[in-house]
Amino acid sequence: VKGTGKITAADPESLREINKTVTKRWNDKKDSEFRNYGTAILVESANEGGQFPTRNWRNTYFEGYESLTPGMMKHWITGNQLSCPHCIIRCTHSYKTEDPSNPGLEVESTPEYETFGMCGGNLGINDAQTVFQLNYLADDLGLDTISSGSAIGFTMDAFEKGILEENEIGFPARFGDGEAALKLMRMIAHKEGIGEILAKGVRQAAIEIGRGSEKLAVHVKGLEAAAWDPRGKKGLGLSYATADVGASHLRGWPQTGEKPESSALDVIESMVIERDTKILTDSLIVCHFSWNFPLSREEKFRLLNSATGLDYDDARVSLFGQRIETLIRLFNINEGITREDDVIPHRFWDVETIGPSKGMKAFIDQDDFEKSLDSYYEHRGWNKDGIPTKKTIEKLGLSFLVK
Repeated sequence: VKGTGKITAADPESLREINKTVTKRWNDKKDSEFRNYGTAILVESANEGGQFPTRNWRNTYFEGYESLTPGMMKHWITGNQLSCPHCIIRCTHSYKTEDPSNPGLEVESTPEYETFGMCGGNLGINDAQTVFQLNYLADDLGLDTISSGSAIGFTMDAFEKGILEENEIGFPARFGDGEAALKLMRMIAHKEGIGEILAKGVRQAAIEIGRGSEKLAVHVKGLEAAAWDPRGKKGLGLSYATADVGASHLRGWPQTGEKPESSALDVIESMVIERDTKILTDSLIVCHFSWNFPLSREEKFRLLNSATGLDYDDARVSLFGQRIETLIRLFNINEGITREDDVIPHRFWDVETIGPSKGMKAFIDQDDFEKSLDSYYEHRGWNKDGIPTKKTIEKLGLSFLVK
């Protein structure tokens, strides 16, 4: 039912002022790499930081990654910059490629960083045109490039380790084989052959295949990890482990540039603050990429207050974030989630052997991970089992949900 009334802001002048300030801030960034190339610029920084998924997360650095950077790909950019409605960032860029299902037909592909990571480095593919085609095919078939790229990488890893035989897949599936990757993507979409198992995600695929493949399945709570390896950033593994949906990269990162070569306990508080800020950002329906303006946490308070007439400050937003995450945690507990699900995959415990994160694991040891998890629970007002305490539930006004 469509209403006939108008939505009015409590303080429209303040909203306009923030809008003008932020728009000017962005327009002044005429030489911004993000403006010119979008998220593709992150391929270089992820490799330099030792966080780029490589060959199903065997490594955090992809040799030859340069061919997936804007400097090497810009001659394929069509000039079309796309955006969500009314957005001034326009971060999506179109690249010329060939429709993999109709050879000779030129089409436009719009890959983002996560696709370059999960369908590029994660598959051992450094040919940009192949990544463009995988992205185009995923869009055409309605697949997510993070999860499908993870499933294909898992298959290639299992094949190279002798867990999966050629006759089980239907063809050799080695890292770097673009044609094999395209075939597997179609098989996943149509649930053909091994694609029927892979379409269930890497957690279930590993359960059904067995034979030690569980160690190759990179997920948390069944959600495949996004293209940022926590062996390159202290405490990031805890964000993945505690994220409500699984290994999401959009649940707040610890504010540190350090590698995980010492205890993560000193960055947990910053992760909680960033998670609360992300909850605020999502609740305002503001784009994650507004950090490029930048749009500060304080300006988000002003947006909320100007629109609603409320009086949110730092402390109230933190309580707001705690309430939302605790509400979600109660739902997850009802669905069977426990502390045992707040873990990181086996591969993130493997010591990196190359690149900027050489010698790193996601945490210095299991004990530090457990203590970091305890600390996070304590910050949230949950007990050692990850269950919100009665006191927390009452403080947050959620008692009506608990019998």
